[in-house]
Amino acid sequence: MSVADRNVIPDARMTASTHHSNYYPYYGRLNEQRERAVWCTKTTTDRTDYLQVDLGALYFVCAVAIKGSPKDSAWTTSYKVHLSTDGVIWNAYKESNKEKVFPGNTDQHSIVKHSLSTDVKARFVRFYPVTHYTHPCLRVEIFVLK
Repeated sequence: MSVADRNVIPDARMTASTHHSNYYPYYGRLNEQRERAVWCTKTTTDRTDYLQVDLGALYFVCAVAIKGSPKDSAWTTSYKVHLSTDGVIWNAYKESNKEKVFPGNTDQHSIVKHSLSTDVKARFVRFYPVTHYTHPCLRVEIFVLK
């Protein structure tokens, strides 16, 4: 099945470990239209900060996409993804038995989408910014099997 045959979860719940000022986790959807329209970490140095998506049920996750801030020159240039079926036990997404660091944005407006090499069953997905431009900020989307 190709990524084009897959869909996204429209009502996913967004939370985060932290957030900067008024850049709340629920602003972290890829096509968010509210004024701030992006989630940003509280600091630029804490690599344990994450944006978490609760899909509401178990799905096979097949791809992820990110985008930067629509108004500020801030975006995530690389990130990691962790997945969980229960919200308690987390597993880093790996390729070739090594935790994958996904390349992110090179600007604030482009969408960067990555297919996962194997579809992974999860209810919860966390995005951990690794590197950034100006500040770790991002909007995300998760693609699942229909």
